Formats: sequence, structure tokens, C-alpha cells
Amino acid sequence: MTTPLAMMLTSRFEMWLGWGDDLNFFYNDAYIPTLGAKHPWALGEPFREVWKEVYADVEDQVRSVMVEGVPTWNKALQLLLERNGYPEETYHTFSYSPLRDGDAIRGLMCIVTEETERVISERRLDTVRRLGECLIGTMSQEAVLQGLCDALAHNTEDFPFALAYLREPLGGLVGCSATDEARRLLREDWSLDGPADGCQDFPLDGNIDYPSGAWAIPPTRALILPIATSQGSAVATLILGLNPHRRGDDGLTDLASLVSDRAAGAFAQAHSVETERRRSDRIWTNSRDLMVVVDDKGIFQSVSPAWTRILGHSVEEVVGRTIESFVVDEDLETTRTALSGVFSGSQVTGFENRYKTAAGGHRWISWNTAFEDGLVYGYGRDVTEEKLQAIQLRQAEDALRQAQKMEAIGQLTGGVAHDFNNLLTVIRSSADLLRSRELGPERRRRYVDAISDTADRAAKLTSQLLSFSRRQALKPECFNAAAKVEALGDILRSVLGGRVQLNLEVACDDCAVEADVNQFETALINLAVNARDAMGGEGVLTIRIDAATAIPAIRGHAPLGRLRDRGGDRRGRGHRRRRPGQDFRAVLHHQGNRARNRAWSQPSLRLRQAVGRRRGRGEPEGRGRVLHLVLASYGRRGPAAGSARGRAPLAPSRTHPGRRGQRRDRRVRHPVAAGSRLPDRAGHQRD
Repeated sequence: MTTPLAMMLTSRFEMWLGWGDDLNFFYNDAYIPTLGAKHPWALGEPFREVWKEVYADVEDQVRSVMVEGVPTWNKALQLLLERNGYPEETYHTFSYSPLRDGDAIRGLMCIVTEETERVISERRLDTVRRLGECLIGTMSQEAVLQGLCDALAHNTEDFPFALAYLREPLGGLVGCSATDEARRLLREDWSLDGPADGCQDFPLDGNIDYPSGAWAIPPTRALILPIATSQGSAVATLILGLNPHRRGDDGLTDLASLVSDRAAGAFAQAHSVETERRRSDRIWTNSRDLMVVVDDKGIFQSVSPAWTRILGHSVEEVVGRTIESFVVDEDLETTRTALSGVFSGSQVTGFENRYKTAAGGHRWISWNTAFEDGLVYGYGRDVTEEKLQAIQLRQAEDALRQAQKMEAIGQLTGGVAHDFNNLLTVIRSSADLLRSRELGPERRRRYVDAISDTADRAAKLTSQLLSFSRRQALKPECFNAAAKVEALGDILRSVLGGRVQLNLEVACDDCAVEADVNQFETALINLAVNARDAMGGEGVLTIRIDAATAIPAIRGHAPLGRLRDRGGDRRGRGHRRRRPGQDFRAVLHHQGNRARNRAWSQPSLRLRQAVGRRRGRGEPEGRGRVLHLVLASYGRRGPAAGSARGRAPLAPSRTHPGRRGQRRDRRVRHPVAAGSRLPDRAGHQRD
């Protein structure tokens, strides 16, 4: 015995030995904490008496060592040791080895390691891990409550029973128990009105049979822990029965607090999810547009209440039926194609089809879809009214085009009558002059040519009317505007009559323009006739051909560049009828280089009107209105030619916001403006 005893006493490992038939108990200093309150009484006492509360658990192992001489080994064996006045949960790893005196076995040696803290800590960590697994993905507070109880059901050692109560918004309670044995405790009257931030440790009523969990005896104490939100109010309450074999263990309270904190976070998240779900439900319920869920067979799994408002069918009539049950027959094929495309991975945006209504009609629905987890989520907007409005708009546009067409025909009729009247005036005037006997052969030939030329122009006008009816484009060509005006001089004089003096002035070297010749001549004759009517048949009409880089102001439009050689009233007010003897001045300007756009060279080269009041610079008293006919030039630039003859050039052009299609390149400085008019008191009007 001396040798093993000396080895034990000098070792820092927990060791004890029993010697003799009663296995009298000897131990070293390292083993004293394991004895607890039994030290020093246990020294020399029989092993059976020292650990009588657990001797039955190791009796077979003692017999194996002392009788058979076979050593034993135990890993973290649970032993309820009464070393502190109550049966305490402990765990020990130890071995029993025989001690021999010669060939006889006289005792046993025990080397032991207490692992109570390790085993209990691992168990509590597993509880926390399991709690996290049970709370992951919980989307409602009821699910959090159930997950909390499921996690605690696996640790009935620390908490023999566990109850959880959820506070409802209206003040009621929803209870849940971790185990079936504890369900009957939900009816007990627990003190649940404590502070939201406090933990109550209270003794249990001994008259109630509480579940004992993993132990043979029930708990004697319990904890009440409120589970508070971030605002401080209790959303739930947790009641935990405490391990009866770990009295005074602060680790139990720490574990309970940790469980409560984890549960509080899960309740807060579930509250946010439920709030968002309620918001989504309100959107689903109150949406004025359709929202549907369709499976891969085209069957409605869910539809929003808007279906009833828009199409008239109740939700119950729609869910479980196919899309094709509600789509009109004419749209079935396109609907099948669109749905097949969605299940193939493409998204539908703005797909329109017609759905039958409960009243027997149909409504146009415009769909947008999303595909997820084998389901199609569709959002549909009723566009029936928009469709009807589009149809009505098209009908209105057709009616407007018809009205505009009739108006154009009316304007064309008036213009044609006016043009033919001017041509007939030329023919009639020339015919009247031919009746004079004093005419010489040369003048007679000129009047006959004038009649012939006017007839040709009438034929061209008829040809243009036919072109208009066939919507054919007019044909611009290049010609010398000065030569053409001089060629028309005799005809113009015959149209104006003997009391109107016609003066022709050429103020540019290069007067080549690009326009439709017949339209140019017609416009010039119309100007002359309007001028004659405005002067009361008596006065002076001056036609001047000059170069220009800008278009003067007209009624309702600001000027595109300011004319320096003629003053004018840019307010575009109506003119007074000219007194006999006043003059009427028409100015022809050709502009820039050759136009790139044919539309600017057409004979609808618009008239620009500058209203004068005898206040123009350099204009003597008695001078009257100036009219400008602006054409696109062809060839050399006009401003240099105009300034070379001492004429003041026009002001540099500037951008005008009201002109569409305006070109700003070197060759065409300004487009010809459209829509200007030349009105007079006689009621004539020329676009």
C-alpha cells in the first residue's frame, strides 16, 4: 500500500484509492473539490459510505476489479453526487485499477477527471444552436412561438418544462408548451404582468405535479422571462422550470436570457414580415388592377378581388379553372403562345387579350408577367376604355382629315377661280386692245402672243390641278427671275390697266432661282392684281428683284433677319385702302445658294408681307406697301450682288423657334416660311 499511496499523494491529478475489504477511502488534495462538503470526513471511511448515493451505479465495476482483477473505464459518466447538500448533476471520466499485494488483490486505484462544466456547456450550446435552426425562416409570430418550444423540447435537463405565451394585438394570450406533459400547465394562473425588462425567479407550488423532464424529481423553482420588443413592450412571455440538480447555477439564468433575446429578435423580424404581408394583402385586396397566380397547366391558383370588379366573376368561380375558360375564342391562340413563352423563360410586357365578363361582354386586359418557382405571377390592367378612346380618336382624326380635305377643296376652288379670273382678265384685256384699229402689226402681234401665252398658262394650271388630284409633285426648274419678270411685263401692264404705272427694277447680277415656273408666274400675276385692287386701280407698282439673306416679318411671326432698306410695321395690322395716286411696291428677293430640300423650291414659296406706313427709311411721302416674294437662288450668292449695286444688305439671319425643318448650312441660310398670307380689303387672299 505504501507505494501507490505515495504516488497518489504526490500527483496533481484527482486520485483516490480504497484498501482492504471495505475499501477504506484515501485521496489527494486534487480530489478535495470533488468531495465538496464530505471533506475531511471521508478520509478513511469505507467507499460504500462515502459515495453511497452512487455506489449502486458503480458496484458492478468494483466487483469486476476486486474479484476478477479486470480494470474498468468510464467516459463522462453522469453521477448525482450529494456533495453540497443535494443530489447535484456531475459528470466524471475515471478508471478503476486493481492494487495487488503479492498475488492477492487488496484494493483499487481510481484516477478521475470531472467534466461537469464541459458536458453542461456543450448541452447548452446545442440548445442555442437548435433554437437558431428552429427560428430560421419563421414568417409569423405563431411560427416563432412554435419554433421556440420545439428547441426547448430537446433540453429537458436544464428546463424540465417550458411554456411560452404570445400576446395578441387585442390583449389575449396564445400559449404553447415544449412537451406534451407540460401542456396541462398552460391552464395554470401564472404571474405574467411583471416588468418587461425583468426576470423573475420564483418557487413552484409543491401541491402541483410539475413535469420532471429528464430527471426523476420535479423542479422546485422556475423563471418567468418577458420577451420584449425594441420599443420595450412585452410581445411574449417565457416560463421555464429549472433543473433541480443544478441549484444556484447562474448558467441556467444566462441560458434563459440568451434564449429570450434570440426569441425577441425572431419576434421582431416576424412582426416586420407580418406588417409587410398585411401591406401586400391590402395592395392585393384594394388593387384596381388584376393580380393572378397561374400554374404550369394554365390554371388559376389565386386571383385578386379586382377580378370581380372588372369582369364580374367571383374569386371562387375563377380559382381552379384554366385561363382559356375566360379568354374570348379569337384570342386563344395568341394567349397560348404568350403563356408558353413565359414558361420558356421570356417575360411578357404589354400583352393584350380579351376576357369574357359575367354579363356576356368582354374587356381588354394588358398583362405583365413574372415567372418564379414554376408559377406565373401576372399583373393585368383594364385598357378597354383606352381602346375605345383610341377608336374614337381615329374616327375623329378621319373626320378631321375629311373636313380638312373639304376645306382644302374649298380653298383650292377659290384659288382656281381667282387664278382663272386673272388669266381671263389678261385674255379679255388683250382682246379688247386688239379691237383698236390704230394698233400696229407689232403691238397686235404682242397682244395675240399674250393671249396665246395666257392660254398656255391656263392649260398648265389645269395640268397642275390634275397633278394635285393625283398627288403628284410639282417640277421646279432653274430660270432667270429678272428675265421672266421682264417677259411678263406686257401681260402685267395689260392686267393692271392704263392708270397703273408698272416699274421693273433689277438689283442683282445673278438672278437665277429654282422654282416651278408656272407657279412663279401665277403668283406674280396674283400679286399684281391684288396690288391694283388695293390702289383702287390707280397708282404705281414697282417690282424689284434683289438678293436677300433673311425673311422679313409677317403677320403672327417674328422676322427672320431685319430688312435694312425698307421700314415696316411688324405688328402685321391690316392695311388701309390706298388712295388713288399712291404706289404699291413688290420686291422679289432670291435667297442663299441652291436649296437642298426640294420642298423649299416649290411654288408654294410663301409671300412675306411687310406692312409700310410711308415711314420707311429713304421713302418719300406717298409710298405704300411692300410685298416680298422669297425664292431659293440657284448659283452665285445674292448678298454680294445686292451690295455691289449700293443696296443695303439684309441683316444676318438668326434662328427662329417657330420654323420646323430649318437648315443652317452655308448653302441655304433660311428655309422659306410657310403659312404667310397677303390679305387686302377687297377680300383677295393668296397663300
